[in-house]
Amino acid sequence: MPDQSRIVRLNNRRLRERIQELGLKQWAVARQTGVARRTVIRWINGEVSRITAENLQNLARVVSLSPADLSTELPLDQAASTEEQQQAVTSMLSQSMGEMFLRSENYSAYEQMLNALRHPGISMQQLASIYLHMMAAAAMQHEFARAREHGRQCITCAERCQDRKIEFTARINLAIINSETGQVSLMHDELETLMAMMESQNHRSSLGALHLNLARACRLMAEPARATRFAIDAMQHYGASRDHMTYVESLVLVAIICMDLGATELALDYLALAQRRAERENLAVWHPPVRLRQMEAESSLGRQQSSEEVLAVLERYDEIVYVPIDCYHAAVRALHQSGQAPLAVQVIDRGLERQWIRPQEKAMLHLELAIIRHRAGNVELFAQPARLAAELFSGCGMHTRADSALRFAETGEEPRSRSNEGLLSLLREALPQT
Repeated sequence: MPDQSRIVRLNNRRLRERIQELGLKQWAVARQTGVARRTVIRWINGEVSRITAENLQNLARVVSLSPADLSTELPLDQAASTEEQQQAVTSMLSQSMGEMFLRSENYSAYEQMLNALRHPGISMQQLASIYLHMMAAAAMQHEFARAREHGRQCITCAERCQDRKIEFTARINLAIINSETGQVSLMHDELETLMAMMESQNHRSSLGALHLNLARACRLMAEPARATRFAIDAMQHYGASRDHMTYVESLVLVAIICMDLGATELALDYLALAQRRAERENLAVWHPPVRLRQMEAESSLGRQQSSEEVLAVLERYDEIVYVPIDCYHAAVRALHQSGQAPLAVQVIDRGLERQWIRPQEKAMLHLELAIIRHRAGNVELFAQPARLAAELFSGCGMHTRADSALRFAETGEEPRSRSNEGLLSLLREALPQT
């Protein structure tokens, strides 16, 4: 015989709807169930979601449903309590999350989450998903402290319900935030640890995101071989999926790696694929970054770029809420290599004055200023921004790049891309044919 004293989870929403359907009075439900009227009110309002199996059975009989219809069938450790839901509601309302979702053009998702939180009885998995969305919205608005808080809440909920996909997604996003705030080496180390965790648990659903961000981290840390392999893996993963946005991102990252290796024509092939996919899927957010990288590559081949077009595309790039690819130094290179050094310096100043800029991008802009001054023969002036770039790179944990910038400041030897035929062979073979 089942233990009638066992505590189970009540589906408060279904109870409320059923009482309304039948037109039952609260006092009548209370009398027939054998509990106080106040208890029924608390069940209906969602103030109490835990109920004995005996009360659930009696309540189900009164409203002509089976006990299973009135139960969420969730273990208590996987169900969100009323207090936990209220905490999430408070976070969404008190921290101006609505404004963040509105600025990120995802307000409908915010409304759906708020609506879900208004009704008691949601699962820990739903709550984890809500915190994951809140984390992403905060990060897109560069509210990184808040994003970290929601990320930790997401992981706690995901661990409770053992949803590894949400947990690993949140952990990857927390690592990305470290990169956004200039802690590139920390991002690199955390992703390496996370990859080992995922492999030990045979969890593969988040590998695409992990490889994409490991490729970005390895590139910044001047590890071209690992960056290349991770980027190709990510590109092939997303190429076989319906996530067109991230597929375009992976194509652009592979193109940047090609340019790092001096394979500019190959980079343009990848960028052409990114451009076509962005146009086909109407991914307007990717049009300016792809075009700026194309202009950078074309100018390095001696093709003059129109300063008006570069500035117009940069203007559109500035309007984007968030894009994971830095492009200001690409615009600087396109102008400088097209004989527009004074205008390139103005773009550097404009980039450094932005309200928010990644520390590693700031380092790149100072390095570009040093290169412009060095090539103009300003021997006395180029060392200062080169040293500042070295200091910023070092602060990000990007020590190889820091050493290169410092050597440039002391000897005048400009940082150069280094070709690797083995890696270029891999990149040529990986080029999608369609």
